[in-house]
Amino acid sequence: MSLAAESTSPARLDVGIEGSVAEAMGPTIASLAKSAPKNHTVTIRGTVTYRSNPLTGDDFFLVQDSTGGIRVDVDVARKRYVLRDVTDTLSYIEAGSEVEIAGTVDTSALTTTILPANIRILGNRGLPAPIPEDTQRAIQGDHMLQRLQISGVVHSVTPNDSGLRIRVDTVIGAYFLAQIPNTENLQAPLLENARIRLTGVAVPIVNAQGRFIRPMILVSKESDVEITTRAPIDPFAVPKRDISDFSGFAPKAHDIHRVLVKGSVTYWEPGALLYLQDRNRSVRVVTDSFQSLKLGDVVEASGFIESIGVVGELRRAHIRKVASEPPPAPIATDNASPATFNSNQANEKLSPSENLRQHDGLLVRTSGRLLRTQHSANPDRLQLILETGKSLTTAVLRHPTNNSETRALEDIRIGSLVSVTGVATVEYNFPEPQEDFPSPAKLDLLLRSPTDVSLLELASWWTSARIAYALASIGILLLASLVWTLVLRHMVLQRCKRLEEGIRKHRDSELEFKAAQQERQRLASDLHDGIQQLIVGAAFRLEAAMAHLGEISATAQEQFTATRTALISAQTSLRNFLSGSSSIEENTSDFGALITHTFQSMAQWPRNAASVQTLGETFPLSRHVMGSLLLLIQEAVSNSFKHGNATQVEARLIYKDETLEIRIEDNGSGFNTETVPGKAHGHFGLESMRHRMRWLGGAVDIQSTHNKGTCVRIRLPRSRSKATRRLRSI
Repeated sequence: MSLAAESTSPARLDVGIEGSVAEAMGPTIASLAKSAPKNHTVTIRGTVTYRSNPLTGDDFFLVQDSTGGIRVDVDVARKRYVLRDVTDTLSYIEAGSEVEIAGTVDTSALTTTILPANIRILGNRGLPAPIPEDTQRAIQGDHMLQRLQISGVVHSVTPNDSGLRIRVDTVIGAYFLAQIPNTENLQAPLLENARIRLTGVAVPIVNAQGRFIRPMILVSKESDVEITTRAPIDPFAVPKRDISDFSGFAPKAHDIHRVLVKGSVTYWEPGALLYLQDRNRSVRVVTDSFQSLKLGDVVEASGFIESIGVVGELRRAHIRKVASEPPPAPIATDNASPATFNSNQANEKLSPSENLRQHDGLLVRTSGRLLRTQHSANPDRLQLILETGKSLTTAVLRHPTNNSETRALEDIRIGSLVSVTGVATVEYNFPEPQEDFPSPAKLDLLLRSPTDVSLLELASWWTSARIAYALASIGILLLASLVWTLVLRHMVLQRCKRLEEGIRKHRDSELEFKAAQQERQRLASDLHDGIQQLIVGAAFRLEAAMAHLGEISATAQEQFTATRTALISAQTSLRNFLSGSSSIEENTSDFGALITHTFQSMAQWPRNAASVQTLGETFPLSRHVMGSLLLLIQEAVSNSFKHGNATQVEARLIYKDETLEIRIEDNGSGFNTETVPGKAHGHFGLESMRHRMRWLGGAVDIQSTHNKGTCVRIRLPRSRSKATRRLRSI
């Protein structure tokens, strides 16, 4: 009958008198495990050989018929909503129950599994007879999901939620795991190192790729665990072995029971491992003991031999101290090659590789050039990489503390010659095929403390790396200097251009000033020799005419007097103008003092009515600027007295960081700045002031209010007002 027909017609299985399952019309469990497609609907009958504890979170049971066994996964069936409400039925399922299961085949797991939809208990006729003991086939993966018998020696016992997880080693050199009940008669002291025979169901342990690794034996009852050879309660009451038995090939398999060894401690990591050395042999002991030990202590270790590498070691060991002695002397090595030892303990007839292998695990001393220091993946381990002859040696310091000795190791100069003492760990090459015996490749050391490293020769500070770094730095500096020189040359050229432009402007200003000064002197001479003399002559002739006329009318007398007064006023104004023009040459160092002198020289102004105040840190002004500003100030003050009828005028010079500000304020009658007559009406004063400030590069602002006086505000940038001698100092 095909599988397709079976899916529509559920299988019927009859149970015989002896409890064996005979196939009537459906597939056997063995056929399901081999060829059933995923999600195929089946109905099987069989005997429950193991029932998990649902409280542990993994609810399943194993079913076996006459052809094989299969896993029934209750948890997955619930999660996929395949299983109906059979809570009461599940609570009665136990090892030995006969069940009928209807469900679907799930091949997505690592092994074929049935997801039950309906479960029916048919009765309880007991467990099927186990397959007789065949350790070799069981270890290889035969009889999976079936009851069988297997035996070995218990090496470890670990409690878990389901009972006890034990590791059992066999005489064929392999081990398996087992899950057994945790009862009063099955405890670690009774089981460890005891030989037992188990009756249970074998399930596969697989890796991530689904490949079989080893079996796990699931035991349901205490009676299925038989202790055939009990172990002594005292773990040290076991046969004593010589440390030399752990090295090299032995013609017979190693003892799978506990053995006892004794030796001197050459290396000790509490809670992890230690090395014991006896004469010229050593052994690595793995233990979780935190017993207080020191180097040289004689220790007995009771554990199980395990060969996970080239040389066997002792695992899951109990240790105890029996004596204290000085630590053994280290064996000195030859710097030419790490495979050669200069010691009378070494066998001269051995090859270098054999010599190195014989000293694996011994306390040795070697020397080499330090290539680098680094922290490994474990931050609590410091590695020193040494060049020893033609090979590299890694010296590892356990748990380096942040003290001066450890920091001194990290600060050893690269390239220095150092001597290191530690336990040798040999790294091997594993050739192809793997059956060939591996050969030693390199020697590494386990250091006990920072004192195991001694400096023999300090390397020169000038290493090749530092020389290269220095040359690179010099090259970078030269390149930077070249770039800076080019940049500086460009900056100098730009500055020279600006300097030439400034000198040119200064020269033009000087020429302009000298021309203006000469023109002013010429004009002053012309005015003095021409107009002023004419005014004086006119006044003299007017006085002479008045003297010859004798008695004249009052009206004529008034006109003559007014004319004479006008001539005298014109003469005084002209004299004041000439005095102001020449005073620039008399005093050019203090602009405030120059203005004060000018104010005191103006005879037509009210006496002491004009004052000058200087604020801020003064700076020298160029002569043409002072001359122009002086004429502008004279014009503003004259307007205050002449047109504003002011009685007090104050000129304030305010020197700022970037500007020179001049404020001329009076208490006169003021005027309307929007309706004041301009040059169209013959008044040039205000327009002349604005024109003069535009020529200087500044600005003038006039503010006036009727009956509240007038304020003339002059602003000139410092860069346009500085004296020319500052320009020469650039």
